[in-house]
Order: sequence, then C-alpha cells, then structure tokens
Amino acid sequence: MRRKELSNDQVRITVRLPAALYDSLMDGRRFRHTGSNYLSHIVRKALEHTLVCPERLREEEEARAAAEAARIAYEQERAARAAERDARAAAETARAADQRQRAERLTAALKGGQRLTGRRAPRIRG
Repeated sequence: MRRKELSNDQVRITVRLPAALYDSLMDGRRFRHTGSNYLSHIVRKALEHTLVCPERLREEEEARAAAEAARIAYEQERAARAAERDARAAAETARAADQRQRAERLTAALKGGQRLTGRRAPRIRG
C-alpha cells in the first residue's frame, strides 16, 4: 500500500485488490453510484463502518476477554504444576532423611557391637 499526502485532512493511498474482488465491486456500480469515485466511496464507507461497528468492537472485547481467561488458566495450571513439583520434592527429601536416619541407626548398632538378629535388632526397611 502506498501513501501520498494530499492536504492536512486527507491522505491518498493505493491499494491492490484481487481482480475478482474489483470486478464484483464494479458490478454493483450501475445500481448504486456512478462516476469515477465509486470505488473510493465504497472504501471510505467500509473503513468508517469498520472503525465504529459495534459488532467489531464487541468481537474485539470478547477476544481480549478470552485471551485474559486463557492467560489466567495458564497461570493457574502453572502454579498447580509448581505446587505438585514442590510436593514431590518435599516427599523425596523426607524419604532421603528417613533413609539417612535408618543408615545412622544401623551404623550405630554395628559400631556398638550389637547383634543384628533377634528381638532388639534395629529394623531396616526399604
């Protein structure tokens, strides 16, 4: 699209249209508007409508709301995954601490010369 400055209140642009679209626009010319400015009239009206169309504004607002809802859902899912990961890490840390305690009890029993069988033998699990 090329842009040319005409005056303070107008800008001239050149737009490339597919031939089929141009032909369909020109077919309606004989029914509505005649003259060389028919296409520019249609484009102006379409732009004006597009800029103030309540349907377009509603669709944009819905798109923004949907994007915000998707962002919130993503953040909640991300927080849930982080909480799950933290819970797994805490469980793993607790398991490791339990294993260390068992190993320390076994080491203390071996150093003290205790028998590892019978009623008083330290329990080793896992």
